[in-house]
Amino acid sequence: MVTGRLYLGILLSLNTVLFWGVLPIAQKILLKEMDAYTITWYRFLVASLLLCLSLAYKKSLPKLSLLDKKTVFLLVVSTLGLAGNFILYLLGLRLISPAHTQVLIQLAPIFFGIGAMFFFKERFNFYQWLGFLIVLIGLVLFFNEKLTEMFSTDKDYFSGVFLVVLAAVTWATYALAQKKLLSTFSSQKIMFLIYFGCFLVFTPTTSPLQIQKLDSLHLWLLIFCSLNTIFAYGTFAEALVHIEATKVSSILALTPIMTIICLTLTTQFFPELLQVEKITLPGISGAVLVVLGSVTISLTKTVALAKTTV
Repeated sequence: MVTGRLYLGILLSLNTVLFWGVLPIAQKILLKEMDAYTITWYRFLVASLLLCLSLAYKKSLPKLSLLDKKTVFLLVVSTLGLAGNFILYLLGLRLISPAHTQVLIQLAPIFFGIGAMFFFKERFNFYQWLGFLIVLIGLVLFFNEKLTEMFSTDKDYFSGVFLVVLAAVTWATYALAQKKLLSTFSSQKIMFLIYFGCFLVFTPTTSPLQIQKLDSLHLWLLIFCSLNTIFAYGTFAEALVHIEATKVSSILALTPIMTIICLTLTTQFFPELLQVEKITLPGISGAVLVVLGSVTISLTKTVALAKTTV
């Protein structure tokens, strides 16, 4: 059950849009100096440490005695899902542009909705399937100039697209499991356990001393990316407490538009940081269609299926 505090839920969701919109631009620049695994490890280190301090100050650290088998299973699924999402997205970002990754990652809320059909006994109605079709048309329009070379000459671009699609699948897995966990722990406690688990997952793969080679710009970018983790996912988790997952997903669909705006401003005022990316009119139209399709899917009420026994 959600609290029904609509405006608070919308505000929290928009905060997530802002942080997620800027994040791939900062990561793309940072990837020139650090590898994807080390960036991800630092992000989870900072996030889990800050949440631990906050919960300890409130004397509200999660009690491990409450972890039954079902909760542990959901925590493992959430942790692996979020860890997979972070690293797959970043590995894909090395190969394709921030705008392209953000448009592709819009598949995540769609996968989330499809997952809800199985786990929450819902099904898409006509308008939601129409929204799904709009998203597909939007993706074709957005990537129209890349489709030919993606499957012929530019194998790196194809790999990047494939990795980001997998990142969308793992995010949906994480979000579905996290939604179930809200009945056992508060959003902050859940995120602390997941962040710390992800930190442990990436510890064997990291090279922490890379931080010594960073100049001031890239060091600040690493700090931003690390703080972004706790603010973006923290507000996302809290938004799910106040409004339905469908409404949260529809607002998150605005993220690629935010990225395109921020990317345009960055290349305009700081062209030395990122290569200028020209997005054609069909590409912009495709991005808008992807957003509209995602919103249609998220806001249209699903139809509950009656439980049956065989």
